[in-house]
Amino acid sequence: MPTPRWWLILWAITVAGCESTSRMPDQAAPVDNPVSVKQVAPPAEKREPVPTDVWTVLRDGFELNHQTHEPSVARAVETYLAAPTLDIEAQARRYLAYVVEEVRQRQLPMELALVPIIESTLNPYAYSHSGAAGLWQLIPTTAKHYGVTIDWWYDGRRDPIDSTTAALDYLTYLHDEFGDWLLAIAAYNSGEGRVRRALSDSPKADFFDLDLPIETKRYVPRLLALAHLISQNEAWTLPPIDPTPAFFAATLDDQVDLAVLANLGSFSVDEMFRYNPGLNRRATPPDGPYRLLIPELYREAFEDALSQYPKERLQWQRHVVKRGESLDKIARQYRTTVAALREANGMTNNTIHPSQSLVIAVAAIETAVLPANPMLSIPRSKATHRLTYTVRRGDSLARIADRFNVSVSAIADWNDVDPSDVLKPGRRLVLHVPSRRGVS
Repeated sequence: MPTPRWWLILWAITVAGCESTSRMPDQAAPVDNPVSVKQVAPPAEKREPVPTDVWTVLRDGFELNHQTHEPSVARAVETYLAAPTLDIEAQARRYLAYVVEEVRQRQLPMELALVPIIESTLNPYAYSHSGAAGLWQLIPTTAKHYGVTIDWWYDGRRDPIDSTTAALDYLTYLHDEFGDWLLAIAAYNSGEGRVRRALSDSPKADFFDLDLPIETKRYVPRLLALAHLISQNEAWTLPPIDPTPAFFAATLDDQVDLAVLANLGSFSVDEMFRYNPGLNRRATPPDGPYRLLIPELYREAFEDALSQYPKERLQWQRHVVKRGESLDKIARQYRTTVAALREANGMTNNTIHPSQSLVIAVAAIETAVLPANPMLSIPRSKATHRLTYTVRRGDSLARIADRFNVSVSAIADWNDVDPSDVLKPGRRLVLHVPSRRGVS
């Protein structure tokens, strides 16, 4: 590299050359001894390596202080390390890359992509005792507030795209409200009212000093512990997962029965419902357009199946209006919309009268006998309900864990107890037990 003196000389030569050029005549004099100048290639542009797995994208996007010095976070780290790995590989291959990409696109802390792991272990069919559902465990009121559709045909809380959009909108709002991501995550779990009341009692306190529900005081440390372990890279055996989302969205104008589609394409109908868990029925809603999520593996098979699908997907039915009926009531009766009825009948408003004839487009798929989404009949192994158990004489954590089919480490984590502690009769423990198990 030239010394500073050489750079000055080079600069002086360049300036002198510019000045002499400005004074040269139009016809330059010939050069007797031209000098060949060796062309030097510009330095190669340095590019960041392309991530080969989703965990690298997560690590690169972590922004929060994981605070492993806090006892609750340290305990959560120990609890995770007691297991050989995260048991989420199948679910993570389907949904995690999409969630991570959405968080990255919004330029949010990548720790937020771990929320659905904590909430549901990335199971879109997970339900809770409080009525929450889906990857992000959204309750109906929150979901509808953020534009998620919930009706007879469809529950967008279970849909990977709709639920992720709503959850990230909600978390962004909570961060704007509290100005702190840990408080936003705590409010996501316990409700913003609980966090606001805790702050009113201790306005200058941070998350770890606030008086919050026990579940929330476990929830945030679990997320921080998980982020810490992922950031360490060597702490766990993490399954290699492609950072590119595993599905693409296809827009359908007409209703399709997923079982018929899968049969035409020779692919798994169950796998189609794992990518489209928002569907309540075996078919898409009759009023298109509808977005269907297709595994990349099925792209060609899906396009071939769709080209073979029967074209006559609608049939027309005549309805004579009865006294007391409204357009809204008729629309609900035929599982259609007021807008569709008005369009089909050339109506400019919702006014109808008795004996009026309406033509109604109904699905060729018979709604009355249409089966439900088959995945909804699978036992919801992740669903739990919360109960309070009073310790009896002779009880131990191991005995209670065996009785309620949960782990000792889970009970210890829920109640901030040491697994080796001797339990005193009369102590009350919080348990989250599988919903399908009767409590004796």
